[in-house]
Amino acid sequence: YSGNNIRSAIYDGGTNIWLSGTGTNPGVRYAAKGATTSTQLSTTVTNIRVVSIFNGQLYCGSASGSFQGVSKVGDGLPTTSGQTITLLPGFPTTAGPSPYGFAMNPAGNVIYVADDRALASGGGIQKWTLSGGTWSLAYTLNNGLSYGCRALAVDWWAGANPDIFAIEAGATRTSPTKIVKVTDAGSGSSFTALVTSPTNTAFRGIAFTPTVDGSLPIQ
Repeated sequence: YSGNNIRSAIYDGGTNIWLSGTGTNPGVRYAAKGATTSTQLSTTVTNIRVVSIFNGQLYCGSASGSFQGVSKVGDGLPTTSGQTITLLPGFPTTAGPSPYGFAMNPAGNVIYVADDRALASGGGIQKWTLSGGTWSLAYTLNNGLSYGCRALAVDWWAGANPDIFAIEAGATRTSPTKIVKVTDAGSGSSFTALVTSPTNTAFRGIAFTPTVDGSLPIQ
């Protein structure tokens, strides 16, 4: 990504890493763990913000050209060039949205998308649902926020409704940011601020730490 920066990365826990960004060697790229080179997987769209894996499929997020949301990258977890990136049906194809981090539920029929636009323009956490093969925007969660969001992590197993942890953007790209939380019980659900980044710093991403179950079965 010479001339720019790596924007995100996802690791499968084994030997494979997928990256996103733009610049001289842009787009979604693949690298084996420990490698000094990488492979550009697709030229369909090359200005990519986020890459992630859900339900065994590689996805990416962008706000470039006619790719204004979440897209599928090839089939499964591709590692070779020549892949096609396909916008999920129903996501916008014209400029306006500003999507960043996203998360899909295990059933594959709900996607939350962080959007860093002003709240009046649709910023916050968008909830998209799948019906009849097409995704549609159910509503946008932004009650209690001052600005839009750029990253998120979702606890799908929190209870009857998922807990969403997100990074709320600041007034400018150099302003302090906040970690916020909301339990999605409907469009009126309200965010709670958990922590604000120190002066001259900003939170850029959020993720759950992998843990090992240390419990022992009762014999």
